[in-house]
Amino acid sequence: MKKTFLIGLLTCIFSLSNGQNLLLQIGANGSNNFEKHDGEIASDIENSLLGLNLGILVEKPLIKSFSLETGVIYNIKGSKESGSFFGSDYSAKMRLNYIDVPLYFKHTHKTRYKENYFIKAGPYVSFCLAGTIRVSETDGDGKIVASIDWGTEKNELKQFDYGANMALGIDFSRVILSLNYSHGLRDIANLNDHTLQNRVLSISLIFRNIK
Repeated sequence: MKKTFLIGLLTCIFSLSNGQNLLLQIGANGSNNFEKHDGEIASDIENSLLGLNLGILVEKPLIKSFSLETGVIYNIKGSKESGSFFGSDYSAKMRLNYIDVPLYFKHTHKTRYKENYFIKAGPYVSFCLAGTIRVSETDGDGKIVASIDWGTEKNELKQFDYGANMALGIDFSRVILSLNYSHGLRDIANLNDHTLQNRVLSISLIFRNIK
C-alpha cells in the first residue's frame, strides 16, 4: 500500500511537470539519526554521516512571489558511531537509501539584481529502498556488513518515513544555491525504550531549465 501511495505521488509530480521547467538538484548531506535511550538523548553532531542528494524538482508558480515545488529526491541518510566493546575499539555506520517526495511552499524575494532570495517549507514522505549496517574494528581487520530488515519486529526498522523540510537560499536564475534542513517526525525503530528519527542538513546546487 505504501509503494502504491508513492507511485501515485510520483504520477502527480510528473503530470505537474508538463509545460513547466524542470530543476536538477545535486548536493551533500550531513545526516544524523536522533536517538533516545530511556528518554535520554544519545546522539550528537559527531555521529553525523556524510551522504548525497540527487533528484528532479518541479516548480509551479501561484501568485506573485509564491510558488509550489515538489519532486523526487534520492537521499542518503543515516549515522555513525564509535566505541569500545570488550577491549576492542570499533566504528559503526548505518546507511539508509531513501526516495523523498517533498512538497514546498516557496516565497521568493526579488531584487533589482540578478540574484533573488527565497525561503521554502513543507512536508515530505519518504520510502527507504535499502539499508546497511557496517561495523569495523578500529585496530584490526574484523568487519561485519548486514542488510537492514523492514517490518514491525524489534530487530527491524520501519521502511516508510515522513517529516518536515525547511530551506533557504539564493537564486542566480540558471543556478540556485540551497541550504536545507529535514526533520523526520516518525520513530523508525520498533523499541519501547529507544527512539530513532532522521535528521538531515544539506547543501545543494539546483540547475534550472534542464529540459
